[in-house]
Amino acid sequence: MTLSEPLQNISKDEALAFIQKKNLILKLLVKKEKSLLNAILKTENRLQECLSWESVFHQAELLKANFHLLKQGQSQISVEDWMTGQLLILKIDPSQHCQDIIKAWYKKAKKLKRGIDPQRVYLERLKDQLNQIRNQIEQLNTITCLEELNHLDSRMTQSNKIASESKPKTKVCYLEFRSASGLPILVGRNAKDNDILTFTVAHGNDWWMHVRGAPGSHVVIRTKGKEPDEEAIQDAIQLALDRSKLKNVREGEVCITQKKFVSQSKRAKPGQVQVSKHSLIWATKDEARLQLVKKRQF
Repeated sequence: MTLSEPLQNISKDEALAFIQKKNLILKLLVKKEKSLLNAILKTENRLQECLSWESVFHQAELLKANFHLLKQGQSQISVEDWMTGQLLILKIDPSQHCQDIIKAWYKKAKKLKRGIDPQRVYLERLKDQLNQIRNQIEQLNTITCLEELNHLDSRMTQSNKIASESKPKTKVCYLEFRSASGLPILVGRNAKDNDILTFTVAHGNDWWMHVRGAPGSHVVIRTKGKEPDEEAIQDAIQLALDRSKLKNVREGEVCITQKKFVSQSKRAKPGQVQVSKHSLIWATKDEARLQLVKKRQF
């Protein structure tokens, strides 16, 4: 390799160090460029999915109009699309009740519509970062002296620091534990977080708990549609008692149901819910079990 004119005035070791540093920076920039391109592709796909909300809403309308054809346990249903006159096959969750199926489709459409603007903003931010990286690569290719290289490296470090500090920090609305059998147990941090946990994070078939007659955390067992084992239930009960105003009381009553039976009125205060179907369990605090499940906190 022939050294450029500015490098001919420094020692071979310094020139070698310059070349190695330049190649390292280039490698990092190319890696960042590739990462951004992948992120842009994924975000564009998510945006396209969000833009399909009207189609999902239309399918929800079709399901509603053909409610009489829905049967418990179906995995798909054939309906006539009144807009095209063609037969449309819709895949549905066989574990859900018929009314819950329709609600889920409307909810999905609403969620997709809400996601359009955030995805667009995020996509523009990614594209700006990509342009910045490509400009830095162009600058790097024209640099022939160590001073310029250090200056670019310093500006890159400062730019990355600013980007990191400006990136919104996502607060997790729940504490996460694992049952003795390995099932995730999510516990709301406060009343507002309880609402997010129950109505945004939890799925319809997840199991839900709350102490009866006292303020406390919502507790969710993530089951992926399966029945939770007794160990998971008992671990969750202890967390429900511990994260409530009954913490210093030896025993209490715990409401147990599935999230799909939990609702909230528009005028309800944060954390206040209505439960249409549930079981009640009178439970005694088990400090040994509680300490074991706390050791399995994530």
